[in-house]
Amino acid sequence: MSSRRSRPNRPDGWLEQDLLALGRQMEYPPSPDVTTQVRYRLLQRQARTRHPRLMPQPTAWHVAVAMSLLVLVLGATLALIPASREALARLFGLERIQVVPDSHVPTPSPGAETPTTLTGATTLAQARSQVDFPIMLPSYPEGLGVPDGVYVQELGSHGEVQLVLRFSARPGLPIQPPRDSDALFTLYQFRTTGMFTKGIPSGTRLEETSINDARGFWLEGDFHLLRYRTADGREVVEMERVVKGNTLAWEVGGITYRLETELPLEEARNIAESLTPGP
Repeated sequence: MSSRRSRPNRPDGWLEQDLLALGRQMEYPPSPDVTTQVRYRLLQRQARTRHPRLMPQPTAWHVAVAMSLLVLVLGATLALIPASREALARLFGLERIQVVPDSHVPTPSPGAETPTTLTGATTLAQARSQVDFPIMLPSYPEGLGVPDGVYVQELGSHGEVQLVLRFSARPGLPIQPPRDSDALFTLYQFRTTGMFTKGIPSGTRLEETSINDARGFWLEGDFHLLRYRTADGREVVEMERVVKGNTLAWEVGGITYRLETELPLEEARNIAESLTPGP
């Protein structure tokens, strides 16, 4: 007599069907969020030193070719497909500020200021009627007061504008820029359907951060190039300029903020988190 137990009559494929039914009843753990890790690896690849045991070191020629191709492909995509432009911006930066590698960033001469940077001088009272969003003013550091300069600049030809508030360094304030600079920080506020692109060289450090729970990023190090494209992909040459300081950028409620300063990240974040609607 056979020692094996008799198996009940089961239709072909019963095991597969039982396993599928069991799988539908199980609770699976949530998938890990790897977006941040992937984004950092893509953005900082050219600034990291690869471990020789993990992969061979690329030559300078390979890196240059790869970065050039990446910039060309991204530039073509951004210019032709608005939906793709926004999707790439969310991956490589914010919804309205995109970060791409760029090794061809010109170095401005000491003390030079791009003439178009500070066009559109106005007053706070006039600016409130020129922009379609609430103007936010910082209250940090203590004793800061009102901005020394207010500017409203056109973004292309569709009536979109950005507000620029410039605060000067002066004796008596509890924080001062680390280098000899007359500007404490410059704050940009705008709502647009276009896109700002920050081209960063390998010497610029990129760090993700948060401002009152809003996602943002911090650029520190070498000069980086700022460009602006309208929603139809047209580049506004008048808006292109070299940024000489650190930059903190974030978005809240459809408004994008960009703070340029020589101050470190901690102080820049304190300023950003102190923003409240102006009187």
